[in-house]
Amino acid sequence: MPFQSIGFQNAFTNHNQQSYFGLNQYDIKQQSYYSNLIFNSIIGNTMHKFSTGLNFVYDKYSEFVNTFDVSRIDNSVGAFFEYTYDNNDKLSYVLGGRMDYHNRLGAFFTPRFHLKYNAFENSVFRIFGRGKRANIFAEINRTISILGTKGEVYGLSPEIAWNYGVSFTQKFKLFFKKC
Repeated sequence: MPFQSIGFQNAFTNHNQQSYFGLNQYDIKQQSYYSNLIFNSIIGNTMHKFSTGLNFVYDKYSEFVNTFDVSRIDNSVGAFFEYTYDNNDKLSYVLGGRMDYHNRLGAFFTPRFHLKYNAFENSVFRIFGRGKRANIFAEINRTISILGTKGEVYGLSPEIAWNYGVSFTQKFKLFFKKC
């Protein structure tokens, strides 16, 4: 049907890293599988679009930090929905969210909001959002000391970050070339 699509994406990766950061040894072998099913369509007309889908992630880590074995298997299943308004002139925004269930972090919701406003010709304002991370050891060059043992990953709770930002982009010509 016009303005509709369905896609199925899969990715397999194998990663092997042996490294030192200062005096800290960090060795990891990671095997990953990612699968995503996505459906796109419109609501009434092409100014109102939506995407929805399901995804699955599997990660097997053989991870050693100095002499500590922190190997584990992580997997998660999630669903998402995003609505996009785009009038192809001055304003567009994406509003959505996703619900995930992770084998060690449990269930969690991640909202999404992205706003783009073309205030003047060749200029754009943008505003954007949130992230969550559970792997903490990559590129660490400090003394490692984990005191708690009640968290879901490495005995810690995951890092959660709200990333707020505003950007302004202005296009112009310099020496008769677009910049």
